[in-house]
Amino acid sequence: MEKAKELLCSTNMKVAQVSERVGFANVSYFCRSFREYYGSSPESYRKGTGEDEQTS
Repeated sequence: MEKAKELLCSTNMKVAQVSERVGFANVSYFCRSFREYYGSSPESYRKGTGEDEQTS
C-alpha cells in the first residue's frame, strides 16, 4: 500500500495501472483495500492528500 500511495502521488498513472504495478489483479479489490487502509479511495487520495503532501 505504501508503494501504491507513492505512485498515486508522484505519477499520472491510472488507478488500474497502479493496482497492477503493486500486484493486484483486480482493480475493484485494490480500491476496496486502499480505502480500508487509508480511509479514502485512490482517486480521492490523489486529489486531496497527495497534493497536500507535495506542497508541505
